[in-house]
Amino acid sequence: MMAAVSPAAPAATSDLDPSLDLNLVSTVDDYAMSSLVELLAAPLPSAPADPIADVAQRVTSMMAEHTELIDYLCRALVENTPPGVRIFDTLVEISTGYWDQLAEQGLTHPGLDPLFMVLSPLTLVLGTFLLRSHLNRQLPEALTTPTQLQRWQDATRTIIERGQLRRPD
Repeated sequence: MMAAVSPAAPAATSDLDPSLDLNLVSTVDDYAMSSLVELLAAPLPSAPADPIADVAQRVTSMMAEHTELIDYLCRALVENTPPGVRIFDTLVEISTGYWDQLAEQGLTHPGLDPLFMVLSPLTLVLGTFLLRSHLNRQLPEALTTPTQLQRWQDATRTIIERGQLRRPD
């Protein structure tokens, strides 16, 4: 259902009472936001042996099992709607929590810009979400297949580990 609905579409195309349209849009936006938080916002395990595995699993599960949610979130982000702003700010907040926790555990490289330590991996993931249909044309099978999701997870892990993280001693 969400894949076919733009955040602005119900109000623009419906013959219903405008107040009902706004309620529908608000309900869908709230559902998308609560789903995003439910899927991603839990804290990391303390002192993880593999600091990326938990977050990577959350993101790849979202990609595999919630494509309609990803499409909806991407549309809101690209259209720069108020829910899109709220989604982005929430993702930054969630990501900041992850990276703060890893920094407190001594797992990040010293001297990294704290804001871009959050924004760079986030843009890597969001770029993948936004460009999924184009990426699918370059891959031997859809990005949402287990094989391609694992490839993406492995490649993203390497970029983040070698660029931002130190392995625990």
